[in-house]
Amino acid sequence: MRDGMESLGKVAGEEASPFLQAPWLRALVMHGSDLITLFDGQGMIRYVAPSLEHILGYQADELYGRSLTEFVHDADLPALRAHFAFLFANPGVPKALQFRIRHRGGAWRWHQSTGTNLLSDPNVHAVVMNQHDVTDQREAEEQLRESEQRFRALVESSEDCIELASSRGTIAYLSPATVRVFGYEPHEMTGRHVFELVHPDERDRLAVLWQRCLDNPGNGVRAEFRYLHATGEDRYLETTRVNHLATPGLRSIVTIYRDVSQRYALEEQVRQAQKMEAVGLLAGGIAHDFNNILSAISGFATIIAGEIPRHSPIQSDVAEITSAVQRAAALTRQLLAFGRRQVLQPQPFSVFVALRDMQQMLQRVIGEDIELRIDIDEDTPTARVDPAQFEQVMMNLVVNARDAMPRGGQLHIHARRTLVSTSEGPAAGLDLRPGEYVGVSVSDSGTGMTRELQERIFEPFFSTKVTGQGTGLGLATVFGIVKQSGGHIEVRSAPGEGTTFDILFPTSPERATNTSSALPEPSEQRRGTETILLVEDEPAVRSFVGRVLRQLGYKVLDASNGAEALLVAEQHKGRMHLLLTDVVMPRLSGQELAERLAPAWPDMAVLFMSGYAEEAIVKQGVLRPGSDFIEKPLNASGLARKVREILDRQPSQMKDVSPT
Repeated sequence: MRDGMESLGKVAGEEASPFLQAPWLRALVMHGSDLITLFDGQGMIRYVAPSLEHILGYQADELYGRSLTEFVHDADLPALRAHFAFLFANPGVPKALQFRIRHRGGAWRWHQSTGTNLLSDPNVHAVVMNQHDVTDQREAEEQLRESEQRFRALVESSEDCIELASSRGTIAYLSPATVRVFGYEPHEMTGRHVFELVHPDERDRLAVLWQRCLDNPGNGVRAEFRYLHATGEDRYLETTRVNHLATPGLRSIVTIYRDVSQRYALEEQVRQAQKMEAVGLLAGGIAHDFNNILSAISGFATIIAGEIPRHSPIQSDVAEITSAVQRAAALTRQLLAFGRRQVLQPQPFSVFVALRDMQQMLQRVIGEDIELRIDIDEDTPTARVDPAQFEQVMMNLVVNARDAMPRGGQLHIHARRTLVSTSEGPAAGLDLRPGEYVGVSVSDSGTGMTRELQERIFEPFFSTKVTGQGTGLGLATVFGIVKQSGGHIEVRSAPGEGTTFDILFPTSPERATNTSSALPEPSEQRRGTETILLVEDEPAVRSFVGRVLRQLGYKVLDASNGAEALLVAEQHKGRMHLLLTDVVMPRLSGQELAERLAPAWPDMAVLFMSGYAEEAIVKQGVLRPGSDFIEKPLNASGLARKVREILDRQPSQMKDVSPT
């Protein structure tokens, strides 16, 4: 290749100047890593440094006398022409430009070029362009931009709120999810302190965790806090904070906020249900034991009343005992209802007929200063519910509404057809199957309740009334009945805006057969001579029941437990007409005892008795559904009627023979 400097001198139309022949300048141009190119006044290439070959793969002879535009990407030509126009118009003023130039192998390479118009300089007389390859740098920058775009898209589309804050806690950035999580636009919170939105009760704990984050760079600090939404509502947020103060380009405390309020609400429902279940188990156990005691008190009081003269002053004392037992029995029924352990007799039930029949009674209960309105939609389906328990639910809610309106008001009962969708049932944490229900709402215009009261309103023994007024079991009883009936109950209220209880009862495809829940009038006790095996582990109850049955003429064989009953039965040589047994007994239950005796006495009737009820003895498999059952506390007339009713069902032609 010819000497480049000599060529330059000839092209320029003059001999090379001493300046161009300087050894140090020659060495700089010939051996430099940058590509140096000289152009004439028409923009044609007049000299290219030897670095051209390893930078673009060309030989210098391939470019001499050609225009640079032949090698530049079409998209960059307008900028290149504008670049040269500037250089020609501004002698001596350097200007930079990046453009793509084609490598000899066909690839496009990005070049950073700085050009200067030195045409007026007699020692140079050219436009000098100093170029170096910046393709790798451009690709790295492009990758960085793409990475930034990806992460920005992730941040801005995330449902979690992402925050950048200084070490002092000043918010520098918030993602768009701020609107959903906090209720504020991001710009409304930028510049504020991170402590401003956390609930005041949580700030001391946040301060401790914030310092822990500062002391542990790069390590996530996870916690859950209660925050204040823009609406004033409490929200529970899961936070993860990481100290990136030392990370170049970030230098922030990064926090991710995730709204877990719904999870908290579901967990609270579970905790409340577990608490109610635990108290219900306790209440059911207490009621069972208490019913045994009441059975003895009531039974022996009845016996005493029958053995003293009718006009004796002691009769009034016995009557007081009986009245106290009745009140205590009502209390145990409430405990059982709350614990969902009372015996229910669900049947096809017309809410329309029931509310119509109850209207006059309900009006008397609430008084004349409260306006009662009952609305029942025509398409209200038949419910499947225990009629007596439905009446108790309505009565308790109406009494509760009356007490919330001491100065009068309006009470509205509305029955209707209600559909529960999948999203409103199990998916929403409710113990409800999707489908059709009978909805009953009881709304009053009373004082209303705060959210804190609503959260506790169904708790047993919780009452807003003064001491001595109410047991605190009314709404707990309602809750228990509704749940045991397979329904659901919710409360809606606000201070000064009244209260509405919304209840859902399961429906029945059968035709309603509403009957009165009142007990039949007592009739003369019918006697008998049959043999009854009495099994009861409570001595007082066993003594009372045995005495009543013997007075009616029955032959009674008694035992204190299942094992003893098997021994008594084995020694008995005659026929056994009826097994009257407690259900829950140690070691051998009433159901197991009946099964053990059945092979020897297949025609023997069985009557179970218990202070427990359906959930404890049927749902848990202790007693089979459909078994004859009498609930404690017992009374003489009720026991006599039930025993006679079961014995009368036995075929009359059966002979009294001993088992083989």
